[in-house]
Amino acid sequence: MTQETEKTPARIEDAIRAMIEARAARERTEAEIAAKRAQEKSLRDRMALLEAALQPRSITAWCADATEDAEGTVGTIEVNGEFGAQDSILVVAPQEVLPTLQAGAIVSREVQSGHQAYFNAAILPGWQKHLPTYRAGRISNIDVTANRCSVELDEARSSAQDLEINQASALSNVPVRYMSCDAAAFEDGDHVIVEFQEQDWSKPVVIGFVERPRPCELLAIAVVSDEWRARGSPAEPEFDEALMPDRVRWAQFDPSTGELKYAGTDGDLYAIGPWQSSFPSSCDGFVQIAEWWYACAQLKQYDSPMAFNGKAWMRRTRNLDSTTNEFVAHDGETWAPPVDLYAAATAGRYIVAAKQSDDRTLVVIDPVTRAVVREWTSDAYIYDVAAYGHLAAMRSEREADGWKPHVRVIDITTGDVIFNRPFATEVVTLADIAISSKHLAVLVIYSPDTWRIELYDLSTGELVDSMLNGGIRAITMTNRWLVGVLASGDIGAQQGTPGGGVDVYRVTDEGLSYYTTHYPFPADGDQAMGYAG
Repeated sequence: MTQETEKTPARIEDAIRAMIEARAARERTEAEIAAKRAQEKSLRDRMALLEAALQPRSITAWCADATEDAEGTVGTIEVNGEFGAQDSILVVAPQEVLPTLQAGAIVSREVQSGHQAYFNAAILPGWQKHLPTYRAGRISNIDVTANRCSVELDEARSSAQDLEINQASALSNVPVRYMSCDAAAFEDGDHVIVEFQEQDWSKPVVIGFVERPRPCELLAIAVVSDEWRARGSPAEPEFDEALMPDRVRWAQFDPSTGELKYAGTDGDLYAIGPWQSSFPSSCDGFVQIAEWWYACAQLKQYDSPMAFNGKAWMRRTRNLDSTTNEFVAHDGETWAPPVDLYAAATAGRYIVAAKQSDDRTLVVIDPVTRAVVREWTSDAYIYDVAAYGHLAAMRSEREADGWKPHVRVIDITTGDVIFNRPFATEVVTLADIAISSKHLAVLVIYSPDTWRIELYDLSTGELVDSMLNGGIRAITMTNRWLVGVLASGDIGAQQGTPGGGVDVYRVTDEGLSYYTTHYPFPADGDQAMGYAG
């Protein structure tokens, strides 16, 4: 055996060893590649999950209140403090009376790190139970006067650990904070949102609806009474006596009970200065005449009763030339609108009225900011305005219709005309109009002795009902009720209502049905005329 032959096994061993090491290195590399690929797949799956969680998505949600013109970025309310679990509820936060808690403050578990998600799942049920935000439930025992109610809460369980998170199944003596009408907007059985102020279970407040929010259906009525008085002139008595404004009374009115809320009154409507034998060269007011004697008089006129922001209001002007145009509340608060106006009415959270300087223009005013937010101008002269929600009805006349009485209903958010009707030539005039989301009511005068209430379907334009009325001189309505304020005294006696009063009718898709007559105001003066809004 040669020396070279003896070395061959060592070389083979080295080769085998190198091959084994190479194979091991390849297997390690392949394992590392597989791990990297698995990690890559995991990261890609995680990225897809995060992108899906962060991707904006469109959902359909009710607003907790009846705000009909919300747009842009809005806050949201997550009932039980979370959203995404089965049967979870999300609504758009109220727009008119904002919640006291932060809106939309939730973070999806998918975008949390592992320890964050674990910690969240561990404490979430306790946080939901002992630092509550919102719950849903059924309202009952509503006391509109006290603005309180009871709520039977929906069952509430946390998505973490499926634990019960309500501290009690029901709440009692709960305050209501909703738009401008609070508890008056709700009916027993409504599905409502409860906010726990300061996240304190002992401080619940009903702030809105889970779905189909109901607009405020606040009605206001007023009666202005007149008396025959001697004016104190040097003229003979038959020339001296005149029918003078005596007192105005107004309030928010509940048609179902006849109860008044936020009642206001003013008995200082008329003042007259010294008499003189020549016509005044100037007069801060208007001139009264008694035979050949003249005096400068002051007059306050009230019209357009409205209920909003927890008060009853009327528009007031001083003197016949309307030198002062203001809103006055039952408690004496006053504020001047940004433009002179007339025929005012409430439309949801807005006031709509005809513009004094251009009586073909309807203005929309925000009573909170007290600014004009929209104007709509037509080719017709506006004589009266009624409103409900986002709808405004205008009683007007225009040359194109031969100056016939005419009613046009528009959407105040878009200006779109949704109802347009000229009335027949045999109609003398339209004494008043009222509107709800479904119907238009018109107080039509066919002759001095023939006054009718006509009810029209807004969606079809068809006449639904027509009925003779006795003594009604002003109307207003909601989806459930039509209210007619009766004349009293001498004028009322001609129609069989010398004691005045308020007629109430139920409103259905089939028409009007008489409900009752309330007598919320005393029959003051020798005669009185009504207003409604």
